[in-house]
Amino acid sequence: MATWNTVNLDDVAEWLEENDYSAVWIGLHQDSQDFGWRWINVRTGVGLTGDDVTQSENWSNTLDVGELLLGKCGALLSNSKKWDNKVCSSDLPYICFDDNLLLITENKTWEDALNHCRSLSTSSLKYDLLSLSTLQSQGYIRDRIYKATTDQVWVGLRFLGDNWFWSDGSTVSEQDMLSKCPAQWKFCGAVSKNGTDEWMTRDCSERRNFICASTEVEN
Repeated sequence: MATWNTVNLDDVAEWLEENDYSAVWIGLHQDSQDFGWRWINVRTGVGLTGDDVTQSENWSNTLDVGELLLGKCGALLSNSKKWDNKVCSSDLPYICFDDNLLLITENKTWEDALNHCRSLSTSSLKYDLLSLSTLQSQGYIRDRIYKATTDQVWVGLRFLGDNWFWSDGSTVSEQDMLSKCPAQWKFCGAVSKNGTDEWMTRDCSERRNFICASTEVEN
């Protein structure tokens, strides 16, 4: 089910309003053990507990402590674009989510990983090493690579000339956060699965897991 960092919930709310849906289930629920609120996949969200629940600006104004005892499942309201708690047995439409990422748990050099991803392309899908547009994306990527067998996973980050680029040809917006003169051979980028929010630059000849991303081919 959709969670706060897998889809833009504002866009979902607008779609619901256009299609005359007032509310839809999202992947938010109240934990039965400590009564804190959790995203359905605890690896992709932060639990809210105590006063954080009632004071969070993401909640609908209708939320109060009494309702917390009854409504243990979270919904998104189209009119306010806010979360609301509802009785879990309520009959509501729901939003599911699937992404375009593919984790490969084989150890390859950066170049071999790039070639492997691109070899997966079909007439309708184009695969490449993952290119990330923002640092904020890293939290979700870490959740997607937790089954990796290496601590770090190759992404499509590469130093060429005097700049860092993504394998899809786009430039890196966080140039100032990366070395302008990387250590010898550390010209390729990886993401750690262990909670760091910084790009990792590594020797391109090292062998590690990698993550591919697909895009639809326009006809």
